[in-house]
Amino acid sequence: MTAQMSIYDHLGMLMTMLEQQGATIRDLHRTIEKIRSEQHGLSVRVLQAETAAGRSLRLDNISMMVVDVAAEAGISPAAILGPRRDKRTTQARQAVMYMARLDGHSLNDIGRVLSRDHTTIMHGIKAHEARMNRAERGLK
Repeated sequence: MTAQMSIYDHLGMLMTMLEQQGATIRDLHRTIEKIRSEQHGLSVRVLQAETAAGRSLRLDNISMMVVDVAAEAGISPAAILGPRRDKRTTQARQAVMYMARLDGHSLNDIGRVLSRDHTTIMHGIKAHEARMNRAERGLK
């Protein structure tokens, strides 16, 4: 009997796979969905049905945003997807929320990728907008 892996074990494996094997975003998406299905006890059949309906292409786009923002912020995608609450990680996560919403994604889809509630997504978008407005006015 093998011990069940934690989300952090999966994320570590994911980062190794991406860095060493040149995996694609689709590989990233599949791994994230596997983690979520295990963490939330969802049926893999439900996830496959969503993929068959074309939903995965939109979620892949958000996953790509996570990777891009993480690279720009100098942190790992796992940090954005994880529970960390330090300033740099939180602001990067909120930037992903804002970008995904501008791209037309629903609050629930953004929350699904980032493992957050839709109200957290709303707050993150507002916080990012306020930060951008302060920056435009030359305030800190």
